Amino acid sequence: MDDFELEIKNSFLEEAEQSINDVEQCFLILETNPNDTENLNKIFRLAHNLKGSSKAVGFLEFSAFTHEFESFILKIKNGQLVCTKNVVNLLLAANDFVVVMINGLKKDINAQFNFTDLLNQMKNYSEQTLETPAIQSELNADPTIEEILAAEELRLALLANQPVVKPIPIKPQVTNSNTVSAVSKNNVEESIRVALSKVDSLLNAVGEMVILQNVLNEQVEAIDDKNLRKTVSQLYKISKEIQDSSMSLRLIPIKPTFQKMQRIVRDTAGELNKDISIILQGEETELDKTVLEKMNDPLVHLIRNSVDHGIESKEIRLKNGKSEKGTVTLSAYHHSGKLVIEVSDDGGGLNPEKLIAKAIQKNIISQNQKLTDLEAMNLIFAPGFSTKEAVTDVSGRGVGMDVVKTNIQELSGEIKIFSELGKGTTFKISLPLTLSIIDSLIVKYSENKFIIPLGHVFETVRPTEKMIQFSTNLGDTLLLRGECLPMFRLGDFFGLKNSNPLNQMIALVIRLGATPFVLLVDDILTQTQIVTKQLGLELQGIKGISGSTILADGKPALILETVELLQRKKINGYVNNSEAKNLRMAV
Repeated sequence: MDDFELEIKNSFLEEAEQSINDVEQCFLILETNPNDTENLNKIFRLAHNLKGSSKAVGFLEFSAFTHEFESFILKIKNGQLVCTKNVVNLLLAANDFVVVMINGLKKDINAQFNFTDLLNQMKNYSEQTLETPAIQSELNADPTIEEILAAEELRLALLANQPVVKPIPIKPQVTNSNTVSAVSKNNVEESIRVALSKVDSLLNAVGEMVILQNVLNEQVEAIDDKNLRKTVSQLYKISKEIQDSSMSLRLIPIKPTFQKMQRIVRDTAGELNKDISIILQGEETELDKTVLEKMNDPLVHLIRNSVDHGIESKEIRLKNGKSEKGTVTLSAYHHSGKLVIEVSDDGGGLNPEKLIAKAIQKNIISQNQKLTDLEAMNLIFAPGFSTKEAVTDVSGRGVGMDVVKTNIQELSGEIKIFSELGKGTTFKISLPLTLSIIDSLIVKYSENKFIIPLGHVFETVRPTEKMIQFSTNLGDTLLLRGECLPMFRLGDFFGLKNSNPLNQMIALVIRLGATPFVLLVDDILTQTQIVTKQLGLELQGIKGISGSTILADGKPALILETVELLQRKKINGYVNNSEAKNLRMAV
């Protein structure tokens, strides 16, 4: 196979992957609105294009399968088949198998697939002849209809090397059935395909430009020349426009990720025999590609958690005067320069007393420890915590929520819980729009400068002597409006000495994690945008440091992860011996 043939095959696989991701929601819409002609046409066009394009580039097996896929869709389109739940299940199974073939061919361009049974299902399908000989051979005599979907799902899972998914007895709710309507050609914006490496290269150059712009701004202050200052000011405005435009190149709509969650609700609810719909809001909201990719797993877990733990069984909902059908709402919007994602359910809510009892049982907290309702709800983020009595395929292993919180914090984000017993629960996630250029505070401790992301700092306070107290349990504390906050000198985490009195320092109030605390610094030098750089090998993996940057004076500074600093404080007086040398060299 020559390079040209390999290139066109890989190009086809990239386009096919995007197309198949875009169309999955169409199958789910088909279940709730089988008479949506435009929706059916979109599905048919996809299969038709995949069939023709795959044959043209030489993927003959792919073409053979999508040809039968197209024929099956045509039967629905022409009214030969009624679009029942079973028909949608088979369409989704075929769609999943197309995904399997795409992924398989991306790993091995010569990969082969066995899809005989699935092909026969589409060729010979009817509601009356659902139990084909291939399925019957795996069942006992006189099987139930449930045993026949179960056997087919097992077969498809084995073919696709995917986890078994049971039949789904629900109909997801779509907020607007017209979301897949054709867009007028006059409104379609032209686009070109650009390699991600080229975009990253551009962003790196823009990052260097931002650094030089900051250097120039500082230097021009020492020159008494109005024309020069005016020129530098205009240059700054243009640089900001270039920066914003280039950053937007990495921003992609959150819609495809949200649509995947629709399928997860459908499948998980089916496994648990619950009737649940999902409402999607703010699907066109954009987010940095890297951030979005890293948010996929946390979102999957939160959605499954809402379906499993959040929403009650049909019997309990009816007993409590609720509708039998539960609702999960997934929304996204921009707020204060950040992206906010909310996962809400109308379930039973979190019971603080039950959570505390379970935490005591699992030795996560002590018997006499007193917690507020908010602290009790945050127990679900503790490693090993689960309220499930038995482990199931969906949950109960005590892993997941702690990883969710860790992953979000690694993205410089935060997650909060809002819950009302009997009414439901909302998880609110706040994320930076991008990870490469962030708004930050430059702070000074002793003779050293550090970077703290602006989103980490809730407020700043100049402590008075009356506010500074000492607790036998917490050490130095700051009494702020009746709240007693643990207080630490920033230098304590890096082995840096400072003799300044506490009341002459500035307190940075940090409220990201479950435990609010205060960091003391000598001064806040400025607020600015900084360009993140990767750490050297000797500093990678040290808790509390996420990267570095170049300041306007040309010197490097460490970017701090404040919550991780607090997690490090128990190790040999904040800094262990192996880290101390590297940290002192870095600062």
